[in-house]
Amino acid sequence: MMKTTFHPLLLAAVLLTAAGCQSPVTSGVSSRVVVSGDRVIDASLRIDHPGVARHVALAGAQTRLTSDGFLRVIAQLESTDHRDYAVQYKFRWFDEAGMEVTYGGERPWQQATIHGGETFPASAVSPIRDPSGFVIQLRPIR
Repeated sequence: MMKTTFHPLLLAAVLLTAAGCQSPVTSGVSSRVVVSGDRVIDASLRIDHPGVARHVALAGAQTRLTSDGFLRVIAQLESTDHRDYAVQYKFRWFDEAGMEVTYGGERPWQQATIHGGETFPASAVSPIRDPSGFVIQLRPIR
């Protein structure tokens, strides 16, 4: 009769692989963006696909206040891979209480192609004055 033993490294690899398979399908990164002077707001990128999440990142964001006090954002979405990614993106805005702002003229999902090794400028204007933050939601086009 043959005795079977498990090597500790093999067991660890199997457990890590199993744990990785149970990870959620969303990914996100958060940062803080300076708006004007010393005013800072929260900015984050939420990616609803694990394959895209591994290779698309928020490279930075430029902001400015419009003449009537709304916030204009240009977020640089970067492909860190050699592949092109066809995606849809949408901005979600939050008020001073941290509640998501809903409004009648909400923009639909916007389509973009982020080319390998390059950045794509996703832009939007806040629907309210002085938002406390925003989320850029990103999903692949299937």
